[in-house]
Amino acid sequence: MSLEVYKAFKVSKTPGEIGIELEYEGLNLPKKGYEVFWARTADNSLRGDSGEFVLRKPVSRENLNAALGELDKAFTTSNTKIVPTYRAGTHVHINVQELSTVQLISYFVMYFMFENLLLKICSPERTGNHFCLRLRDASSLADLLAEFIKDPNIGLFQSDNYRYAALNVNSIPKFGSLEFRALESTTDWKKLTKWVDLLLALKQASTKFDNPASVLLSASGDGFEEFGKKIFGKLWGDVRDFYSEEEVRQNIWEIQHAVFSKDWTTVNLNIFAKSNIFD
Repeated sequence: MSLEVYKAFKVSKTPGEIGIELEYEGLNLPKKGYEVFWARTADNSLRGDSGEFVLRKPVSRENLNAALGELDKAFTTSNTKIVPTYRAGTHVHINVQELSTVQLISYFVMYFMFENLLLKICSPERTGNHFCLRLRDASSLADLLAEFIKDPNIGLFQSDNYRYAALNVNSIPKFGSLEFRALESTTDWKKLTKWVDLLLALKQASTKFDNPASVLLSASGDGFEEFGKKIFGKLWGDVRDFYSEEEVRQNIWEIQHAVFSKDWTTVNLNIFAKSNIFD
């Protein structure tokens, strides 16, 4: 059995499923009225009346609506007007501390398979945005995945080189979370919660497979659309509107060399061998 992420990456266990950072530029951003769930911080990449509203601590999916409701009330009271900009985005952290390291890689694989479709749910300005680069825009992510699978050195994820990817792995050694950066700056809470639900569906699905290779083999055996239905369940309709087999295949081509760089059917039982967090 592979190590849990919190043990492998040596991070303190933290309760809660979801962390959120909301970046905004606009007018009359509130200075109070959100303190139960949120803290406001400055962000030097933003302009004018701007700020980043960060959950003080991770929340459960059950409590997410209450947190967003508090912020919505503060915005309404302050007569806040949000100005859309490519500089601002919504960053969602999904707690992966209790996943096994093998399940973590399966999570990567499933996200990358559907990344091109998922980003079409987001604002068009987020596609190719240098603050949230897709696998298609930064193929070095596939090389990172291959290197980590071959030699699971957690130091590989500590580089800031990947912090502006749509899937930021740099947050794993920092917080024990995966950071998803693709969603635009928004006050459409329904869209935000749907985005969170899609990411949680991928996390849940990652626990259903023996290893990352079985993810790709199952997708190939089922057909990508049927596989998508299994992964997203009732949420598949939100992805199906953008479904393209070519888009899925493209990213599978990008990552399959990484996934199959290891024989996932074998476990190293030699107690004198170098410890491997996947065993």
